[in-house]
Amino acid sequence: MHPISTVHYLALSAALLLIGTVGVLTRRNIVIVLMSIELILNAVNINLIAFSHIWGNVRGQVFAIFVIVDAVAEAAVDQKVDPEMLERWIKFLARPPKHYSYLRDWQDMVKCGGTLEQAQFLADYFQNLVLVVAREAAALKEENDIIKAKAGVRKKPRRDSYPNEFETNDQFCPGCDLELKTMPIERTNLYLDVYKADQDSESDTRPDPGLLSLRDWALERHFSAETAEHVAMLRAEIEALKAQARRDAEADRERIKAMTREEAAKVEHAADVEIAAAERTAVLALKSYAAGLAVERAEVLLREQITTASDSIIVSSFVIDLTSNGSAN
Repeated sequence: MHPISTVHYLALSAALLLIGTVGVLTRRNIVIVLMSIELILNAVNINLIAFSHIWGNVRGQVFAIFVIVDAVAEAAVDQKVDPEMLERWIKFLARPPKHYSYLRDWQDMVKCGGTLEQAQFLADYFQNLVLVVAREAAALKEENDIIKAKAGVRKKPRRDSYPNEFETNDQFCPGCDLELKTMPIERTNLYLDVYKADQDSESDTRPDPGLLSLRDWALERHFSAETAEHVAMLRAEIEALKAQARRDAEADRERIKAMTREEAAKVEHAADVEIAAAERTAVLALKSYAAGLAVERAEVLLREQITTASDSIIVSSFVIDLTSNGSAN
């Protein structure tokens, strides 16, 4: 048996390249054209890996990996699969069965090199399982909401006190002491892994999104043209409302400042009026006091004049009496 040499690799690569080139040039079916392109890329990969093995370095293998990734992306586009979602599925299906055992059959099939029928059967089974778990979680949430409503649980806990200022545990964590319904632990972990957050995420504050948890741009890329246009219109309306709200707030601040200036002017005018009234009151009081002093002084002078007049009259009467008596003698 002859060993495989470089010539064999080059011959296989040339055959794949020839078949792929003929398919691209002669066929009109887009699927066959894409398959022919894949053959050309595989011919390149064979050359890269062969010479990388002969020369004893990994550069060719690295380039071959890039070519394979590109081929996977093209296959995803051809099957209308989002490349990001395909990458998520590949990582998810290769994850070790740490929190649940639902992927063990799939991983065993991949290791043993199963058939397409087996892969289709396991894929349908897992898809149905994920849908059933989602429906169970939604039903349990409705039942738990009813239990919380009957118990009078507040939707949001108090945030205006420190932990040591709460009197009861229900104030600190409303509804935590209730016995709510839950799914089995493996189904719960599967639901969280698929729809919420990655259970093996290194960060607890900002965990990686779940398998089917799409946010921001990853979610918008799945919108149709009409939906994207509608979302753009809503965003434009929101920005217009924000701008109008900012203008209204600025106008309110200016109006408050103007009102403050007017109120300050009114207060100042009222103070001036009060001061003027106080001054007039003081002047009137002073005049009244002065008038009272004048009247009192006038009375004193009058009394003095009356006393003087009385004394004069008495003296005059005494003189008259003396004169009368002298004439009689």
